[in-house]
Amino acid sequence: MSILSSYLLRYFVSLFCLVLPGLSGLYLLAELFEKLDDFLEAGVSFSSTILYFILLVPSIVYQLTPLAVLFAGLLSLTVLSRSMELVAMRSVGVPPGRIIRPFLFAALAVALCLVALKAFVIPGAIARADALFQIEVKKKPPKGVLVGNQLFYREGNTILSTRLDNPSASRLGSVELFSFDDRFRMKGFMAARQASYQGRGRWLLDKALVASGGNGGGISFYPEKTMDLPLHPADLVALKIPAEEKGLFVLARHILSLRKSGIDARQEEALFWGQFLYCFLGVSLLWASLPLIMFKARGGVLSGLGIGLIIGFSSWVLWNFAVTLGKTGKLPAAAAVMAVHAMLFVVGLFMFRRMRY
Repeated sequence: MSILSSYLLRYFVSLFCLVLPGLSGLYLLAELFEKLDDFLEAGVSFSSTILYFILLVPSIVYQLTPLAVLFAGLLSLTVLSRSMELVAMRSVGVPPGRIIRPFLFAALAVALCLVALKAFVIPGAIARADALFQIEVKKKPPKGVLVGNQLFYREGNTILSTRLDNPSASRLGSVELFSFDDRFRMKGFMAARQASYQGRGRWLLDKALVASGGNGGGISFYPEKTMDLPLHPADLVALKIPAEEKGLFVLARHILSLRKSGIDARQEEALFWGQFLYCFLGVSLLWASLPLIMFKARGGVLSGLGIGLIIGFSSWVLWNFAVTLGKTGKLPAAAAVMAVHAMLFVVGLFMFRRMRY
């Protein structure tokens, strides 16, 4: 690494280490003011309250890092320009591309760290934070657990083992239902190849095997049977991990599983590509915005900094719009978010070509 690159990187890293904690702290403070009353009213201990907000930090860092990368790059060049160092570099023939290159490589390194954070750290942290909030604040312990796509659920003296065959949980596969008395002795059993919710607590069972315990009990087989079950799809969906909170690898496996089952996976695909490519949004924002600081036009540095910030916030809004287009199927999931990167690349390329050397 050259001396110039090391010098520029030192500016970027120092400012990034100031900007990211600052933005994250403001975001966390807003979360604290919003939810602190709930924790106090529920009588949650101080340690659990602190733990909850600490668990939110990885997710907050993920959301704000692209914007922090943009601010750090813009401020670095602003400081260099104010001290006339930027002019000195260009006067001795240092091309703009060489000045910007260290910032782009630093942004790429940050993006790769963000991918690892989203894949391995954030899912577990969010799961623990949600469980803590549900159990200690809302006083609603979960009635079941979801392992992959296999659900284990308990309602009163009934235990269910099933597979969720669609996102709304209105269709279940490989259903096994065990009923127990107050002494936890099995009094009934039901198994079905598939169950479809009909409304008002009634389920339509396909190829059902029903057994009743006790004296005089028997086993009956029904090609199709309607039964009242103590289950509602909304209760089962509540146990599912939202796709936004899944790790990248888990979400990718879930998409493959949905495709294999013939279930529409457009929303999951849009979220996967949105989460993955969002990690690299800081690189594209820098590419489009840094030339504005170096552009010799009326208004100078302040004008370039203001326009750069406008590009940052506009791109964030456009990004969410692109993800929505992918979810609704208006555009292919990957193409929708890649279009934002492509737009920023074109803007940066245009500014580089207009730049005066």
